[in-house]
Amino acid sequence: MPCSICGNRGHNIRTCHDIHSDVFKDFDDDLFDIRICDEDNVKEDMEEKKEEVVEVSENNNIVTRGTGAGGSNTNKNGLSYESLKSINNEYNIIRNENTHKVVTFSNSDKEFITGSKNEFQKYMNKKETTNLSIKMLHGTKEPDKWFVNEIDEKIYILEFKFQQIGGSVCEKLQSPTNKIRRLNRRFNYDIEYIYALSPWFRLNCEAEIEDFDIDNIKYFWADDSNFKQNLVEYIIN
Repeated sequence: MPCSICGNRGHNIRTCHDIHSDVFKDFDDDLFDIRICDEDNVKEDMEEKKEEVVEVSENNNIVTRGTGAGGSNTNKNGLSYESLKSINNEYNIIRNENTHKVVTFSNSDKEFITGSKNEFQKYMNKKETTNLSIKMLHGTKEPDKWFVNEIDEKIYILEFKFQQIGGSVCEKLQSPTNKIRRLNRRFNYDIEYIYALSPWFRLNCEAEIEDFDIDNIKYFWADDSNFKQNLVEYIIN
């Protein structure tokens, strides 16, 4: 059976990272999607699969995610919301460093620093402006995606929220101002929190979205046909 993360045969999700680290370690990183070799993304996928097992349709039928759920799990272009989490094809890697990559987005020569989830702290903690005595809130230590504009000393934190379930999901949208304040104190950079949301949040988290507008927290709807383009344009402009 092929690995459910990378599609290759001979191993499963639990051994994906180890296999790829050993077998493909001498290959150019650009040949493979980050989801293949990044241990954090493998772990993230495992957590998401546990959390998003089912959804309830309008007629109260239970639909198992990933086995015909379709429809509500895709945007207007027919792309699954999970696939929209990867915006790696929206930028070009200028060079690789030990703790980060230097990239430019399409149609822009402005350089940004980015990397995997666990490289965020590795990159920022070594800076003279960082105050390590300021502790980081849970949920900010390994952001879904991050970009640093060193010219403007500004950090863009991207959080992708594509859950389609109830419970306490809306609570995940209630803390951006606290996160921004503490990250600003720790790193002494301007902090911009950006949320990418599936339409489920539009219908079920109205109060949280209203607070986003009041607090000037930027968010993008993943069912927009120009979702990725709009997201990138906001970052580079």
